[in-house]
Amino acid sequence: MIELVTLGEVKDHCRIDGDYSDNDLLGKIRAASSAIIRFCQGSRDKIVDANNRPLESEECSLAREATLRLVTKLYRDPDGATMRDLKQGELPFDVTMLIWDLRLPTIL
Repeated sequence: MIELVTLGEVKDHCRIDGDYSDNDLLGKIRAASSAIIRFCQGSRDKIVDANNRPLESEECSLAREATLRLVTKLYRDPDGATMRDLKQGELPFDVTMLIWDLRLPTIL
């Protein structure tokens, strides 16, 4: 499983105290990390190593910030009301603006 950010980083970013939401946040971290990696087609090797551990790179820093933003959206809007207008496979603008240059889509 890929976790681009830690539980502690998310809790600091979202200003969450206590451990009541920890399991929920861990699931959101994994889901958001996977979504960010999938969005960055062709740049995975600039973000994580062969063991899916985050790298020390500029690309990974951008992916980590995008992950924090996506986890925050998932946490604060659990039913997705603010993201209903997004099409399948799209991410919110404030997330994609950070990682757009990492996307190398395949043309068939």
